[in-house]
Amino acid sequence: MAKSRGIRQYVRAPFYGDVAYRVSDTTLHARIGNISLGGLFIFTPRPVPAGEAVQLQLSLPTQPDRPIEAAAVSRWTTDEEPTRAAQPGMGLEFIELRPADQDILKDFMLVAITAADEKE
Repeated sequence: MAKSRGIRQYVRAPFYGDVAYRVSDTTLHARIGNISLGGLFIFTPRPVPAGEAVQLQLSLPTQPDRPIEAAAVSRWTTDEEPTRAAQPGMGLEFIELRPADQDILKDFMLVAITAADEKE
């Protein structure tokens, strides 16, 4: 069953880092728009269709020398032209994340959420 995009299971944090993603035998590079413990949104003019598997590699600023590798699946895409409010891309859900990578992501999310709370 597909999840509604209106109800979020995980808190998101804005993060504008680089990501390499592999679909079949093709590796592409894009920018991350936001990230959570459950997945991320990446800006790309070439999103893969919903339901397609993607392999990811990214680094977070809390541990830049420890790249995270994850299996993900495309959950939704947007074909909108870039505007101030939205850019084309896709929402990816993590489906496999090693425990060590989960810890790196949790550490980053704690820092990112704390920083966002302090700005308010």
